[in-house]
Parts: sequence; C-alpha cells; structure tokens
Amino acid sequence: MAKILPLLLFAFILLGIGCVKNNPSPTLAASQTPTSSIAPINENDLPCAQRDLAMRDSCYLQDAQDLKNANGCNKIQNAKIASECFAYIAKYSKIYDICEGIPFDYPKFECITEVAVAKEDAAICYKIPETNAKNACLAKFADPSRDASKCEAIIPAAKKNSCLLEMALRLSQPTVCSRMEGQIDRDRCRQDIAIRMNYLSICDEIENADRTSNCYIRIATLRNDTSICEGIQEPPEGKSLCYSNMANATNNSALCAKVPIETYRGYCYGMFVTGYEEKICASYSQEYNPNTGCQRIMKSKFNPEKCTSDIGVPETVPGGYCWVCRIKCAA
Repeated sequence: MAKILPLLLFAFILLGIGCVKNNPSPTLAASQTPTSSIAPINENDLPCAQRDLAMRDSCYLQDAQDLKNANGCNKIQNAKIASECFAYIAKYSKIYDICEGIPFDYPKFECITEVAVAKEDAAICYKIPETNAKNACLAKFADPSRDASKCEAIIPAAKKNSCLLEMALRLSQPTVCSRMEGQIDRDRCRQDIAIRMNYLSICDEIENADRTSNCYIRIATLRNDTSICEGIQEPPEGKSLCYSNMANATNNSALCAKVPIETYRGYCYGMFVTGYEEKICASYSQEYNPNTGCQRIMKSKFNPEKCTSDIGVPETVPGGYCWVCRIKCAA
C-alpha cells in the first residue's frame, strides 16, 4: 500500500499538467473591442486655419469678436459673415472707418449709422454718401427744428443767425445752417462745422464755389492729405491754391509741380526762395569788384549751389561807393 500511494500521486500530477497545457487561451467576446490610449482630436481645439472650410469663417468671426480686432475679419471668406464681423467691431470700438471693410453699401451704411448712435454724434451720418441712408441715420437723433424754431423767432436777422450757428455747432448739424438768412452766413456755418468736425462731405453743401474750395483747402491741411486738392473743380484757381497751400504747410516744394496754373506755380516756387540783402561799401578803388564781394558773402552764409547773387545800383558816399548785395536761394 505504501508503494501504491506515491504512484497515484504521480499520476494525478501528470493529469494536472495535461489539463493546463490543453486549456485554450481566453478570447474576447464579439461585442468587446480593445480600447486605444490616444484620445480623438476635438476640432474646436484646432486653430481656425486648420478647421474644415465650413467652420473656418465662424471661427475667425468668434476670434475677432473675442479680441475686438478687425484684422480677423479680413480672413473671413463669406461676405455676409465678414460684414457682420466688421459691423460688430466698428460698433464696439466706435470707429466708423472700420465699416469701410464691408463690401456692400447697405450694410456699410447701417454700420456707420450704428457707430453714429453709439458715439451719440450725428455728424458721423454725413460720412454716408447716399441721401436716403444719410437721412435715416440723422433720423436716429433728435430733430433740431424744435430748438431752431426758438432761434427763428429772434429779430434782427444777425442775432437769429448767431443763435442758429451756436446751435448748429453744438449739435454738429449742418442742416440747421439752412435756416439762416443770407447765403454768406449759411455757407460760413457749414464751413465752420465741416472744419470743426473734419468732415469733407459737408463742404459740398456750401453754395458758394470759392468758399467750397476754401473748405477743401482747410480740411486738406487738417488731414495733411494733398489728394483732397484733386476734388476741387471750381473755381479754376482753387486746385492751384490748394497745392500751393499744402506745399507751404508741409514745406515741400515738390508739390508746386502739381499746381496747374502757371502764375500760381511760380508763386508757389517763390515761397521757397530765401531772400537776403546786405549792403557792402568800399573806398574808391579800381581793384575792388563788388560782384566778388557779394559772392564772398553768399558763400559764407549760404549754400552757393542753390543760390544766386547780383549787385544793385551803386550809391555814392563820401570816400567811395556802397552796393546792395542781393542773394536768392532755392529751397
């Protein structure tokens, strides 16, 4: 019996080993799938430029609105979304120039109107070139005729006009100017508002061509913008005066070349000539040359490459002569 027990034990061990070897490896159920360690990419986390085309414009719009920066609007391809973008930034920043980015007139005019209302500045409405849209913008503000009627009851006309001018400037409303008596006062009122508000379009409402031209010249100087001179049609000398004035204001003699009328062009260049006179006297001497003396003065005081000199008629004095040395130098 003692010999049989070890043999039985050995047999059971072999049987166990066989069972282990023949046991198949576990398998996954058909419904089970292995999990990946890499998370899927969320498109909302991608930069706008890497997103699907259908979502890209909306992304740029959201970024521009969040940053309050109109530069992002320029990246938008869809014109309607781009218009919405520019209008939002313009209204927020209260800068009507941003509305110029809108490609369609009607939304652009609406944008300018919204900026005018946001700034409480009716004068911005005059940036709208289309009459109906401009009037619709002005309608957003209080009608000045109610206060104007108080001025119109004043006698004499000079005091009435002064009252209307004060109100027109206070409300930035050139429409009030039309209630004044006399073209001169009406035009002066419009020009004052145009210059005060730096709005060129108001100059076009001035009745007198000379004053319209002067209004253009004043605003060209304010903006330092010579291109405004090209907009002057009447009177004929208006454009010449504008370029001459801008040449003087900017100290740029090259602008004189754009002056169309010859006499005004000469006047323009003349502003850049330096005039200098100095009296030189010498005792009687046949060796003394006043021209040489004048040139010596010119070289000591000016750049001789840009200057010319001449001598005036000699003046007889005790013991000799005196001459006026005249020097002119271009800018």
